[in-house]
Amino acid sequence: IASNFIETFYGASFQGLSLVIFIMCFSAIFISLGEVYVYALLSIGKSWFVFMSRLLRDVLTLGCAYMALNRIGSDYALTYAIIALIIHIVYLITIFSIYKTQKKDV
Repeated sequence: IASNFIETFYGASFQGLSLVIFIMCFSAIFISLGEVYVYALLSIGKSWFVFMSRLLRDVLTLGCAYMALNRIGSDYALTYAIIALIIHIVYLITIFSIYKTQKKDV
């Protein structure tokens, strides 16, 4: 809602990035939901699975950031933000599915 207002704090060189700010804030919802299931998996002893899944998620996210930084521009920042959002949504779905199957076993 306030992404245009927040954009003004960054200065003229960041003009046009309000959509990127919005998408990254929207990603925080999926990250937070994923953390709930991560801690639930940790409580049933799946720490290595959590470690490996977070490692894979973070490597993919950093790889996307690296590719976006090599092509500096607002269009690539938006692409990176969308890819990061998709990675976090897939991660949430995966963690949720694993949690549901593991909870039945306990």
